[in-house]
Amino acid sequence: MGDYEEMMVGRVMLSMMKSLMPELIQKLGYDEADVAMAKIFGDDFEQHKEELWQWYDLEIAPILNNLRSKKCIQEVDEK
Repeated sequence: MGDYEEMMVGRVMLSMMKSLMPELIQKLGYDEADVAMAKIFGDDFEQHKEELWQWYDLEIAPILNNLRSKKCIQEVDEK
């Protein structure tokens, strides 16, 4: 696979991880979501793990917290 193809596959994998991660955190809690992501995505997750957690903590968690405070989404038990 050429450089361009590898870059595109990497982008698709990162998008897939970002789409699944919030749902796993909501259903499983942080620690179990981390384990599940590693099982599903393997080395790709390990390679992007820090970036993904920063993305979640800085961009997604504040949005979810705001929605929860406005009762737009249901509270989730932290595990």
